[in-house]
Amino acid sequence: MFTKKNYTLFIILAILTTGAWIYSVPYQKWQAEQKNADVQNPVGDVNMSLVDKIEITDKNKVAHFVKKENDIWLYGEEKWPAEKILIDNLEKTISNIISSEPEKVSINPQKKSNFGITDKSIVLKLFQGDVMMADFIIGNTSSDYTSTYISKENDDNTYSVPEVLIGITDYTNWPDKTITNLQTESIDTITLAYPFQNIILTDKPAVSGEVYWRSEKPYVVRLSKDKIEAFLLKAGKLEAVALSPQTETGTGLDKPALSLSLSGEGVNEKIIIGGTDAIGQYYLKQETTGRIFLITKANKDELFKQIKDFQ
Repeated sequence: MFTKKNYTLFIILAILTTGAWIYSVPYQKWQAEQKNADVQNPVGDVNMSLVDKIEITDKNKVAHFVKKENDIWLYGEEKWPAEKILIDNLEKTISNIISSEPEKVSINPQKKSNFGITDKSIVLKLFQGDVMMADFIIGNTSSDYTSTYISKENDDNTYSVPEVLIGITDYTNWPDKTITNLQTESIDTITLAYPFQNIILTDKPAVSGEVYWRSEKPYVVRLSKDKIEAFLLKAGKLEAVALSPQTETGTGLDKPALSLSLSGEGVNEKIIIGGTDAIGQYYLKQETTGRIFLITKANKDELFKQIKDFQ
């Protein structure tokens, strides 16, 4: 016979059972339906061939961008040539995201931070002219390193797209740091102009008709072909360690420590080296473009040579 206490326990049990069923069946079903309902690619309607500006806003809300002009991607307001391999990969990755079928991993805005979506996250924006075509917030890479979590501002949802985006968001490597990329076998004259001395090296045919590397100034002497080629390999394929602010103020370039000219068939390159910055990197200006780079002391030492270094 049921007592009042038994009835109370029975009612409590019924409530708990009903609640558990509601959570495990209808609510879970509703959550699944919400996750799968209208899973729209946040950038799915973008035509990548029309995108002519890609912008990354970093955690400090500073924007960094590349812009396409005459089919060439240029970095920043100074229109620095962009590293082609990196920008090609950036375009390819975004194109893959556009054509992908993202997975909706959360519909709870409170859980965005669990996926790395915060006010400190990187934001990627795509433009055509002045019109923003798409933007999305980049979160964490998945635990299996095959996808990345993304979301949009004012969107409760968090998505997973099948691309790893860590590499393409490294805007510090977007500018091309190539200083020289010469066909060194075409070079037949090297001029090293120091403040108090000019050195001219050549392998143009001598009066006798013989072809060999020699110095012509300040005196004539036969040089080692191997040592000249090793020097040209360094000077003709020179890479900067960093970009410099594009002003000569305080660089020492107005009174260069060395002006190096390399010339030959189809080659006419001149670079000048000035003083150092606060951490001992040397300012270098490429005369043909007027661009200013920074090189290491090791790079600088490889270029500062005397005749004895080639013998």
